[in-house]
Amino acid sequence: MLGWKCWGRGGRLAAILATGWALAALLPASGARAQCIGSPVQTNQTCTNSVALTNTSTFFGTNIGLQDNGTLTVTNTSSGTITATGSGYGILASTANVTNFGTIMGGSYGINVTNANVTNSGSISGGLIGIY
Repeated sequence: MLGWKCWGRGGRLAAILATGWALAALLPASGARAQCIGSPVQTNQTCTNSVALTNTSTFFGTNIGLQDNGTLTVTNTSSGTITATGSGYGILASTANVTNFGTIMGGSYGINVTNANVTNSGSISGGLIGIY
């Protein structure tokens, strides 16, 4: 067992703790985020986007780049694009926490939400309004 002689008094606890720490080191860091999922539409998604998400869903016939049925927390990296063509919305959610280094664009609105917290170092645009 890992070359230790620790099965005496208190040794079992040390072995269990050492094994636990070794396994924990194999897991991703707690700050790791999954790639965003456009379809099917998610609820309360926390994700990082580094690819092109274009027209991944629709809302009453309107194209949506990335939609969430609840609170969306997204980091869009410099290589990430979230776009919707036609009269669409780049992002559609009730609440959106957006950190953007890339491009968010919609035919009508870049971001269409009720509540928005946005940190932008990229481009957010819409044919009508960037953030609505």
